[in-house]
Amino acid sequence: MVSINNITEVQKHTNNRKSRYMFSLSIRAFVKYIVILIFTSIFLLNTANGFSQNSSQIIAWSVLVLSVYLVIHVRKNINLFVLYSILAYFNYSIIMPNYINKLSSSYFTSFSNDPVSHIGVNILFLFLLSLIIFMPTHIKPLFIKENMFINKNPHNVHLLTLGIGLILLYILIFQFDRPDVLGVRGRPSPLYEYSLIFFIVGFYFTAKNKYSKMILSIILVLFALQNFFFGGRIIGLQLILLYFIMFYAYKTKISRLIPFVLVGFIMMSLIGQERTMLNLSIDAIKGVINNIQTRMFALDTSYSAYFTSLTFLKVEEMLSINQRLDLFKQFFLSIFFGGRIQNSSLPIYTLKFYHHYNGGVLPYHFQFYLGWAGVVVSALIITIYTKIINSLNFDTVGFKKCLSVYVISSVFRWYLYSPIIILRGVIFLAIVYYIASMINGLKIKSMVN
Repeated sequence: MVSINNITEVQKHTNNRKSRYMFSLSIRAFVKYIVILIFTSIFLLNTANGFSQNSSQIIAWSVLVLSVYLVIHVRKNINLFVLYSILAYFNYSIIMPNYINKLSSSYFTSFSNDPVSHIGVNILFLFLLSLIIFMPTHIKPLFIKENMFINKNPHNVHLLTLGIGLILLYILIFQFDRPDVLGVRGRPSPLYEYSLIFFIVGFYFTAKNKYSKMILSIILVLFALQNFFFGGRIIGLQLILLYFIMFYAYKTKISRLIPFVLVGFIMMSLIGQERTMLNLSIDAIKGVINNIQTRMFALDTSYSAYFTSLTFLKVEEMLSINQRLDLFKQFFLSIFFGGRIQNSSLPIYTLKFYHHYNGGVLPYHFQFYLGWAGVVVSALIITIYTKIINSLNFDTVGFKKCLSVYVISSVFRWYLYSPIIILRGVIFLAIVYYIASMINGLKIKSMVN
C-alpha cells in the first residue's frame, strides 16, 4: 500500500512538472507572438510611410529591443546565450554611434544623416524580426556538469595530435605575413583564419588526453599572441571564445563572466587603438577608457562594418537586377572554388566606388544580391545553425558539436566581415572532421579485424 502511495506521489509530481513546463512554454510562445505582432506592425507601417529620419529613431530603438529580447529568449542555453549576447553587442555598436548618440568625429559614421542610413537600419530590423519568427519557441536548457565537446572514445590520439599540431605550426609560422618593422599590422592568410577549424577538430578528438590538450593549448596561445602583438584582434578573440566554449562554458555561471568581459573589452580596445605600438602605460589606458566613453562602449569594428554595408546600398542603386544576380552567381561559386572567382567579394567590388575598410554586416550581403528577400534568407541560415546548437546533447554526433563551436566562435567574422565563413568554412570543417574521424577510426577497424 505504501509503494502504491509512493508511485501516486511520483506521478503527481511528474504531472505537476509537466503542467508547469507546458504553462511556461505557453507563456514564452504568447510573448513571442506578441513581439512578432507588434514589431511586424511597426515595420509594415514604416514601409508604407516611406523610410524617414524620424522613423529611423523608432526603428533604431526597436533593433536594440529585439536584440535584448533574443538574448533573454535563449538565456537558459549557455552556448546560445553567448552567441546572441555577442550579436546584441554588435547591434548596439551599430545603432548607438549612428542613430542615438551620433559620433560625428568618425569617418565610419559619416553616412548617419544620409538617406541610405534610413534603409540600412530597417534592413537590420527586418533581419532580427525574421530571426525571432524562425526561432524555436522552446530553448533547451544546457546547464550540465560534464564536457560534451570532447570525444569520449578517442583512438590514435598521438597520431592526430602530431598531424594537427604540425599543420598548425606550419600555419603559425608560414601563413602570417609579419611586417619588417614595428608599427605595421601583420596580415594573416585565409588559411591562418581557418586555423580555428583545426583547433576545434583537434581538441574534439584528442583533448581527453591531457598532454595532447596541453600541446594544442600552447599552440593556440602562440596564435593568439601573434595576432595581438601585430595589432589584430578578431583571430585572437575567436580562439579565446573557442577555448571557453569547449572547456569552460558548460560549468560557468553568467554572472562570473561579466568582470572578465569588461577587462577583456578594455584590452581589446587598447589593442585596437594602439595597434602594433601597444602601450600599457596608465595614460594610454586612461585614453582608451575616455575613448570608450565617447563611443558609449560601441565597438569600432561594428560601426566600421556597418559603414561598409551602407556602401553596398549605395552601389546597389548603380546596378541593374541582372548585374546584382550575376555578382551573386560569382559569390555562390566562390563558396566551392574560393576567392579566385572574380568579383566574388562584395566589399572588394564596392571599393571601386567608395573607400572603406572591408567587412560588411551579414544581412546586407544577401540584401545586395537578393533584395529584401535576401535579408530573410540570411536570418533563415542563422536560425538553422541556432536549431543545431539548441539540439546539442551528449548523444549528438561529433560533427554537429564541432559545427556548433565553429559557428559560435567565428561569429566575429561571419557577422561583421563575410558570410562566406559559415558557408565555405562549414564545408572545410566537414572535410577536416571527416579526415580526422577516419584516422580516429583506424584503431577500431584493426581491433575488429
